[in-house]
Amino acid sequence: MERDIVKLREWVVRKHSQKWSLDEIASHAQVPRSTCHRWITWAEEGRTLEDLSRKPKRTRNKTSLFIVIEIIVLRLLFWWGPDKIKGWLARQGTVIGQRTVYRIICKYGLNRPLSRPRRKLRYIRWEREKPNELWQTDWKYVPWLNRWLIAYLDDHSRMIVAAGLYDEATTENALMTLKEAVRRYGTPQQILTDNGTQFVAARGEESSFTKALKETGIEHITSSIGKPTTLGKIERWFHTYDEELMRYRSLEDAVRFYNVIRIHQSLGYKTPIEVYQQSQMS
Repeated sequence: MERDIVKLREWVVRKHSQKWSLDEIASHAQVPRSTCHRWITWAEEGRTLEDLSRKPKRTRNKTSLFIVIEIIVLRLLFWWGPDKIKGWLARQGTVIGQRTVYRIICKYGLNRPLSRPRRKLRYIRWEREKPNELWQTDWKYVPWLNRWLIAYLDDHSRMIVAAGLYDEATTENALMTLKEAVRRYGTPQQILTDNGTQFVAARGEESSFTKALKETGIEHITSSIGKPTTLGKIERWFHTYDEELMRYRSLEDAVRFYNVIRIHQSLGYKTPIEVYQQSQMS
């Protein structure tokens, strides 16, 4: 197509040198008279006709094979989305667009399109202003280990301050893990739980869990019945454990990766320990 345009320009210039009128040239070339005049003027100025195209020549920078491999590995290991992969690479010094990451994921057959549009939930996002103002906790049964997992999560930074695997989900085991969390990171102001029997007495009296918290100077608050989003952050961590962290040999390694290495989109692509420590110093 570009070669044809160049030939047309050359023909217009040649006919002008043969003393054709501008109207005759424009009529035969089927282009506006002003365009023919412009081409003739450029030729008289000694400019090369091949260089006269004003259409920008756009070239796409080819993504390095090493970056492509890293994107594929991150997708296969963690099934992160394009935004999180982009954020991860940016922390390593690699600038790449979200659409480029998405295109690579699709090219290698790693996209998982939804069977139907994701339903948009309306909820108010909230978090405490500083670390250790509130910790969330809950129990989760891990079927492939045939054990119960409990974790305490700092509401501000999403950092897991302690986690443990036990044969039974009991109040004693919950308090044992809490004791380790307090030893490492200090005493929180409040702890948020659901209304499970490990945390709340069945008949309405004060539970042993609540009493133990009071003795430590911690206020025990519970989520509203029928509103699971109140404990959304700890539930999201359990989901992350199922999808990404279960491959680690030990729970300690999984928690270390989550706190120290894994970035969070909701934290501005920072790690929980970065947010926790930065907030502590401010």
